[in-house]
Amino acid sequence: MPINEASRYSNRGGELTELQKREAEAAIYGLPVLMPNMQPELSAEDIARMRQILAQHDSAQGAGLREFDLNRPPRAETLAPGTPGANGPYQWQAFPRMLYDHENRVYKTVRNQVEQDQLLEAGWRVDPYPAEPPAEPEFDAATRAEIAAIDTEARRKPPKK
Repeated sequence: MPINEASRYSNRGGELTELQKREAEAAIYGLPVLMPNMQPELSAEDIARMRQILAQHDSAQGAGLREFDLNRPPRAETLAPGTPGANGPYQWQAFPRMLYDHENRVYKTVRNQVEQDQLLEAGWRVDPYPAEPPAEPEFDAATRAEIAAIDTEARRKPPKK
């Protein structure tokens, strides 16, 4: 039962003060007990050392986090190399390209015009394999009769009212 629900059962005996409730919650969640007006006691030297550690961390991370407006994303020149869009918008390229062998149902990727010409001379094609319709299922006579009856019933027009 969470500590918050304990307040419903006030007729069971002793009441906890606010301080005792905070201490109990901190103990349950494994947190240090901090009083409301308690500040960690740090010396000026500790604070200076922490600031120095943060400065070293920020300089090691470069400029740190870079924020930008999503409605105006950064220009391509400011993106890191290799990032999508770093080289500008996408431009269509003829290669690499896939060629298909319809007889054996295999494909190859060509990297340039010379490879493409060689494969086209060998009988490969640029257009992909044609889609084959699925084979018609085989049914016995009883199943075909049942299918015909259901089909007739489904196609029957409802009576006029």
